[in-house]
Amino acid sequence: TEDRFGLLKVRENLISVNERKDEIVLTLDSMEQLIKTLDEVGVNRENDLKRNVRLIDEWRNMEKLATMVEKDIAPYVKIEAEKSKDDIIKFEDELRQYKADVAKESFYIYKTGVPGAFKRLEYVRGQLSEFEEKVSNFDYFSRMFGIADGAKVAGETLGAIKAEIEQIKKLWNHIERSEQKFQEYLAKQWGDLVPAVMED
Repeated sequence: TEDRFGLLKVRENLISVNERKDEIVLTLDSMEQLIKTLDEVGVNRENDLKRNVRLIDEWRNMEKLATMVEKDIAPYVKIEAEKSKDDIIKFEDELRQYKADVAKESFYIYKTGVPGAFKRLEYVRGQLSEFEEKVSNFDYFSRMFGIADGAKVAGETLGAIKAEIEQIKKLWNHIERSEQKFQEYLAKQWGDLVPAVMED
């Protein structure tokens, strides 16, 4: 994976060069025209003109170098793209299995109790954070390698798991409040209870 990130860093820079090409060429050409216009009206900017010409040459060399590097890394990009596709498929399977495993968690059982349920929910939420990082990485790989739909399925599966866990957490929050209220009622004398308040 480190090699993949290194390769993608190079690819990011190549994309940046390609995306900014027109903007940079336009800026350099504008500077050249401005310097020539100043020269025509008697403001001597010969050193600036030389500097600008040197920048134009350096930019053209960088474009050539970028093209060469892109050709050099093309086979590696293809290999890593295939590996990424396979990794995404494996990860989707891993998430589907994880979703099935979460359905068997103890927080789906009332006898687990509030403290036990919250402890397991926190553990699962920690795991979901790790999965989010993986989905983020796979999204990045997909964009950089041009993998159609990339980690879309994995992202949707993870989103469904997260939504369900949030609902379960809300349920256990409600159970906790209900149990606390019940304990308050148990601690009161029967004659002190107001049934209308209990109904709320």
